[in-house]
Amino acid sequence: MSRDEKRVSLVDSYLDHHVKTEEERRAILEQIRQNTVELQDEFHALQQPEYSSSAAIEKARQVIEQHVQVYSQELSERLRSVERENVDYLVHPGVNVTKMRMNPTYLDGIWHFVVASEDMELGTGFALDMLQEINKDGMTRPDEIVEMDGTEWNSIRVIEEFDRLLGKTILIRNVGLMSARNLREFEIILDRNDRSLLIIFIDTIEHLSWIFSRHRRFLEAFSAQFTAKSYTEKELLEYAVNYLDERDFALEEGAKGRLYREIRRIPLVTADGQKKKLAARLEVLMEHAQNRPIATRLKTFFAAKMDSEGRVLIRIEDFENR
Repeated sequence: MSRDEKRVSLVDSYLDHHVKTEEERRAILEQIRQNTVELQDEFHALQQPEYSSSAAIEKARQVIEQHVQVYSQELSERLRSVERENVDYLVHPGVNVTKMRMNPTYLDGIWHFVVASEDMELGTGFALDMLQEINKDGMTRPDEIVEMDGTEWNSIRVIEEFDRLLGKTILIRNVGLMSARNLREFEIILDRNDRSLLIIFIDTIEHLSWIFSRHRRFLEAFSAQFTAKSYTEKELLEYAVNYLDERDFALEEGAKGRLYREIRRIPLVTADGQKKKLAARLEVLMEHAQNRPIATRLKTFFAAKMDSEGRVLIRIEDFENR
């Protein structure tokens, strides 16, 4: 397939997936035509004698960057306005529309994924939280997690270590510091439908964009890109209530206040993940509520063990058992 045929194929693919009416299709094609004409006019101007070769190159670079940035922003806005199975597709300057989902709320079927974060500790914690969330879809994902920094991979050949990666979740921080050779080798081994290992890349949005622009196969291998966030106390309390409810447990009112105070002490940035840390605490509380010591059971003999919905109640006494 020629370069022009590939370009036409990409435009057709975008139009087929995201354009609902023939009128909108014609409008987009006209916009592409106008952008092309503007670029041609700019380059005709560059051929004038007053431009030296170095000045022409710099001018061309500025023109291309300007047009790509404007058009990419327009595509991003157009994609965000399209509701299609709660999915937003990744668009970066110079990068074609892909099937990588951007900050999806529907998490079923996600495998390899990317986390954009300015803080690697926050990004790591968020990635571990997302692993916990995507595992709710019932798919079996690798339990063993290997965490490494991009620089640590520079003394390792990915292809040579491939057998040792199988059956693991590989979390790589500062992936932009990895050698170009290893990035190319990861491109070779990663496949969107391969379930023999799970790869998570963590880096700043600038570094990730740079990687995607030079290693295009990643755009097809990764299922989703998330932007790392620190959860508010309210969000964590809601998460705790839902987590317990899914397991047929509930908090008494006093216990809810006590848990909220504990949540306020969870660090905003943690490499363990805020949700993961909270879930571990909830597991302990559930165990205490289910198997209270005899002294506690006698003390609360006349108190209901279940609520009206048949959920085991977690009481404030359960917090005393560390």
